[in-house]
Amino acid sequence: MSNPSWPRMPLLPWMCIWNGLFACPQCQQTAPVYDHLNARLWRHPDPCQYQTRLHASVPHVECAQCGILTVAVSRARAQSRFSLLFEAYALDVIFVTQAQSRAAQLLQVSPDQVRKLLADGVTRGMQRRDTTRVIPHVTLDEKSLFSGQHYVSVLCDGTQDTVLEVVEHRTQEAAEALLQKGLSETQRAAVAVVSLDMWAAYAGAARVQLPDAAQVHDRFHLIAYLNGAVDITRRAENKRLVRAGDEQLKGTRYLWLRLPATLTEKQTAQLDSFSTGSLATVAA
Repeated sequence: MSNPSWPRMPLLPWMCIWNGLFACPQCQQTAPVYDHLNARLWRHPDPCQYQTRLHASVPHVECAQCGILTVAVSRARAQSRFSLLFEAYALDVIFVTQAQSRAAQLLQVSPDQVRKLLADGVTRGMQRRDTTRVIPHVTLDEKSLFSGQHYVSVLCDGTQDTVLEVVEHRTQEAAEALLQKGLSETQRAAVAVVSLDMWAAYAGAARVQLPDAAQVHDRFHLIAYLNGAVDITRRAENKRLVRAGDEQLKGTRYLWLRLPATLTEKQTAQLDSFSTGSLATVAA
C-alpha cells in the first residue's frame, strides 16, 4: 500500500511509452495513443560506412484539451527526413568543403537536399539570433557574386567574426538596408566602430545608419592607396629625371613597393642610398 504523504513519482518517458502514453505536442500533458502514421524513414549518420536510416511509425495522441495531434519526434525536426544528428553533421561537411556539389557526394544525398539542409540551418540560426546583444564593432565588405560586376554586401560582427546579414548589390541604399536588417535599432545605437573599405557608398550608409560610430578603413585598401601614391610619384619624377639625363630611378619600381624585410642586402643598400637625397619619391 502506498503512503499518500510520499511525493508522487513523475511519469518518466519510458513509462509513458510502456503504458501507451505520449506527451501532447501543444500542452505537454500525457495522452493515450489514438493511432499511428505510416512508417517513415529518417537518414542518420553512417557508422562504419554503412548508410543508416531510422524507421518508425509516429503515433497520434488523443489529448483531452487539444484533440488528436501528431507526437513530436525528438530525434528529428517536423517534416524533415533527416535526423538532427545527420543535419548537424551535414552542416559541418558543407562548411568544410565550401562546395555544395562536393558535400552532396560525401553525404550521398542530392544537391537539392544539400541546399535545403543549408537553407534550413540558416533559418534556424537567424531565428536564434539575439537582437538585444550589444555589438560594439561591425564590418562592412563586398563579395563578388557570379560573374561580371555583380556584388553582395556583407555585414559581420567584428568581435566574433560571424556574418550577421547579406544583401544584393553594393549601393548606399543596399548598404543602409543591410544595416537595418542585420542590426536592431538598439544595436545600431550601441555600435562604436565600423570597419569598411574606402567605398563611398558604404561610408555614406554608415554615416546615416551609424552616426555615432567611428569609421575605420581596413589596412589592405589603405596600403594599396599609399603604394599607388608612391608609384605615381616615382613615375612622374622618373620621367622628369630621364628628360634631364638622370636615370637613377629607372627600374626601381618594386624597390619602393616591397616590404623592407623581403629586400636583399643589395636592394636595401640601394634604397638607403636614396634616403640621403631630395627626391620627391623619397618624401612620398
